[in-house]
Amino acid sequence: MDYSKYMIFAISGPLIITLFEVEIYYKDGSAQYLWILFFTYGFTIIMFSYVMSFKFKEAGTAQIMMFLYSFVGGFILMLICFILTVIPKTRTIGENLPKLFRIFVPPFNLSNALLKMSLRTTISYHYLKSEELLSPWDSRVGGTEYWWMVVQGIVCFVILIVLENI
Repeated sequence: MDYSKYMIFAISGPLIITLFEVEIYYKDGSAQYLWILFFTYGFTIIMFSYVMSFKFKEAGTAQIMMFLYSFVGGFILMLICFILTVIPKTRTIGENLPKLFRIFVPPFNLSNALLKMSLRTTISYHYLKSEELLSPWDSRVGGTEYWWMVVQGIVCFVILIVLENI
């Protein structure tokens, strides 16, 4: 039931991006990645939320905490990593922090993948000095974040089954 409710977001998000012609997200092989990313995030965040719900006694508290977790994890941490990567003295920290956040923060994976997709041209041609535009599935763009979401979703699903049967 929750995934069917999420489908409104999973369909409207990429659809709005396409309707507003945000080319970096739907041209050069990005559209398929974008749709799959949104659908995978739904499974992952729902499983993660179910697992985290065991930590709270009241639904209101759980909802507020998950909102804050998603905001901090999906926006603030991504922004911090981006800023640290842009500043030459802190670039190494900015490049290594995502390795930690990818493991424990599903919203970070979605936001960082979307950020890297928007910067794909810069990453490909200027940063890596590549002759070709990197695929969104490339690990230097959004591939790593996608696969971490898949792993998180499966791990949370298994944890949920264990918690439900205790």
